[in-house]
Amino acid sequence: MRARGTEYQRNRKEVSYGYRYPDSLVKTNRAKTLCPRRRKIDKDERQYPDAYQRERAARFGLRQKSICQALKRWRLTYKKMRGHPKADEKTRHLFQDKIARYQKQVKPLVYSMKETLPTTCQPLRIFSTRSALFWVPRLAG
Repeated sequence: MRARGTEYQRNRKEVSYGYRYPDSLVKTNRAKTLCPRRRKIDKDERQYPDAYQRERAARFGLRQKSICQALKRWRLTYKKMRGHPKADEKTRHLFQDKIARYQKQVKPLVYSMKETLPTTCQPLRIFSTRSALFWVPRLAG
């Protein structure tokens, strides 16, 4: 312990920093973790699972950015699709029937989607090979 102190004193004279400087490097002040008070946003998430952030912000009387930060802090993320099959009942039933037919044929389902989709993305189309069902985005244009 004495050797460390003398080494710090020797270095302090050469570099000219305070004697508490090495301790401050070891004992950094870190942000305290927030206690997860997410009751309201959890309840809202359960009631409105497909709601946009601006809709949540309007319900809470907040800005959209604060809702975005809260969801990011609690790692609640989801991706939206334009023209989701659940939006139209007829499309949803056709989609579910197609999946049921492939499952009856004992073909494995493969959902393929890129990390980032363009903003002009239309509903996903499904095509099948001999052994698998692929779900690939159809680009507008």
